[in-house]
Amino acid sequence: MAEIVFSPKAGEDLDGIKEYIETELKSPVAANNRVLEILDAIGELARFPRLGPSLQEKFSSLGKYRYLPVAGNIVFYRIEKEKVLIVRILCARTDYIRTLELGF
Repeated sequence: MAEIVFSPKAGEDLDGIKEYIETELKSPVAANNRVLEILDAIGELARFPRLGPSLQEKFSSLGKYRYLPVAGNIVFYRIEKEKVLIVRILCARTDYIRTLELGF
Protein backbone atom coordinates (compact mmCIF):
# COMPACT_ATOMS: atom_id res chain seq x y z
CA MET A 1 0.00 0.00 0.00
CA ALA A 2 1.14 3.50 -0.81
CA GLU A 3 1.59 6.09 1.90
CA ILE A 4 -0.79 9.07 1.68
CA VAL A 5 0.85 12.48 2.21
CA PHE A 6 -1.02 15.79 2.21
CA SER A 7 0.58 18.98 0.95
CA PRO A 8 0.03 21.99 3.23
CA LYS A 9 -2.33 23.46 0.59
CA ALA A 10 -4.41 20.27 0.48
CA GLY A 11 -4.77 20.38 4.26
CA GLU A 12 -5.89 24.01 4.02
CA ASP A 13 -8.34 23.06 1.27
CA LEU A 14 -9.91 20.35 3.41
CA ASP A 15 -10.18 22.72 6.38
CA GLY A 16 -11.74 25.34 4.10
CA ILE A 17 -14.34 22.91 2.78
CA LYS A 18 -15.32 21.98 6.31
CA GLU A 19 -15.43 25.58 7.49
CA TYR A 20 -17.52 26.72 4.51
CA ILE A 21 -20.16 24.05 5.07
CA GLU A 22 -20.21 24.67 8.83
CA THR A 23 -20.43 28.47 8.70
CA GLU A 24 -21.97 29.43 5.37
CA LEU A 25 -24.36 26.50 5.07
CA LYS A 26 -24.74 26.20 8.85
CA SER A 27 -24.48 22.44 8.85
CA PRO A 28 -21.74 20.94 11.03
CA VAL A 29 -23.05 17.42 10.43
CA ALA A 30 -22.89 17.84 6.65
CA ALA A 31 -19.41 19.35 7.02
CA ASN A 32 -18.14 16.32 8.93
CA ASN A 33 -19.82 13.95 6.47
CA ARG A 34 -18.23 15.71 3.48
CA VAL A 35 -14.76 15.58 5.02
CA LEU A 36 -15.18 11.89 5.85
CA GLU A 37 -16.36 11.18 2.30
CA ILE A 38 -13.29 12.91 0.87
CA LEU A 39 -10.94 11.16 3.28
CA ASP A 40 -12.50 7.77 2.49
CA ALA A 41 -11.94 8.34 -1.23
CA ILE A 42 -8.35 9.41 -0.56
CA GLY A 43 -7.88 6.27 1.52
CA GLU A 44 -8.72 4.21 -1.56
CA LEU A 45 -5.73 5.80 -3.29
CA ALA A 46 -3.43 4.04 -0.81
CA ARG A 47 -4.56 0.73 -2.28
CA PHE A 48 -5.18 1.90 -5.84
CA PRO A 49 -2.93 4.91 -6.61
CA ARG A 50 -3.87 4.91 -10.29
CA LEU A 51 -7.59 5.03 -9.50
CA GLY A 52 -8.00 8.55 -10.84
CA PRO A 53 -7.25 9.41 -14.46
CA SER A 54 -4.23 11.44 -15.49
CA LEU A 55 -4.60 15.05 -16.55
CA GLN A 56 -2.15 14.26 -19.39
CA GLU A 57 -4.99 13.49 -21.79
CA LYS A 58 -6.64 16.89 -21.26
CA PHE A 59 -3.74 19.16 -20.35
CA SER A 60 -0.26 18.02 -21.34
CA SER A 61 1.40 20.59 -19.06
CA LEU A 62 -0.30 18.98 -16.05
CA GLY A 63 0.47 15.39 -17.00
CA LYS A 64 2.16 14.50 -13.72
CA TYR A 65 -1.12 14.97 -11.86
CA ARG A 66 -4.06 12.65 -11.48
CA TYR A 67 -7.50 13.53 -10.21
CA LEU A 68 -10.37 11.95 -8.33
CA PRO A 69 -13.84 13.55 -8.27
CA VAL A 70 -15.47 13.30 -4.83
CA ALA A 71 -18.76 14.87 -3.71
CA GLY A 72 -18.55 18.08 -5.74
CA ASN A 73 -14.81 18.40 -5.19
CA ILE A 74 -11.78 17.17 -7.06
CA VAL A 75 -8.76 15.67 -5.35
CA PHE A 76 -5.57 16.35 -7.33
CA TYR A 77 -2.59 14.13 -6.58
CA ARG A 78 0.73 12.78 -7.83
CA ILE A 79 2.26 9.38 -7.43
CA GLU A 80 5.81 9.55 -6.10
CA LYS A 81 7.46 6.15 -5.70
CA GLU A 82 5.61 4.54 -2.77
CA LYS A 83 3.68 7.70 -1.88
CA VAL A 84 0.54 9.40 -3.07
CA LEU A 85 0.92 13.15 -2.60
CA ILE A 86 -2.43 14.91 -2.26
CA VAL A 87 -1.67 18.26 -3.83
CA ARG A 88 -5.02 20.11 -3.76
CA ILE A 89 -8.69 19.48 -3.01
CA LEU A 90 -10.71 21.98 -5.03
CA CYS A 91 -14.37 22.63 -5.68
CA ALA A 92 -15.38 21.21 -9.05
CA ARG A 93 -17.12 24.52 -9.89
CA THR A 94 -13.94 26.62 -9.62
CA ASP A 95 -11.38 27.29 -12.35
CA TYR A 96 -9.18 24.52 -10.98
CA ILE A 97 -7.14 24.16 -14.17
CA ARG A 98 -5.99 27.77 -13.85
CA THR A 99 -5.12 27.17 -10.19
CA LEU A 100 -3.08 24.11 -11.14
CA GLU A 101 -1.35 25.87 -14.02
CA LEU A 102 -0.36 28.74 -11.72
CA GLY A 103 1.49 26.26 -9.56
CA PHE A 104 -1.00 25.97 -6.75
